[in-house]
Amino acid sequence: MEKYKGGFWISFDNPWETIEFLLDEPKSNDKELCFLTYDANLYGLPNFHTWDKEYQEKIKGMVLARFKDYDGSIYLDGIKIK
Repeated sequence: MEKYKGGFWISFDNPWETIEFLLDEPKSNDKELCFLTYDANLYGLPNFHTWDKEYQEKIKGMVLARFKDYDGSIYLDGIKIK
């Protein structure tokens, strides 16, 4: 889990579209990684389940590609995506 403590980010063509994913350490362990979503200024975003479904799928694909070698579960704002 130490490897994921810094979280990660995804950026698109426009800098204001950057999404930061910060590890929710109290809810994470070696078998489950829980991330909270923030904008580029580290302002909390609305919960992942409220996002447009097409956009959710795009983000899920990008996150899953990043964690393709991770065997545990992955959660974004409490929503299991793997």
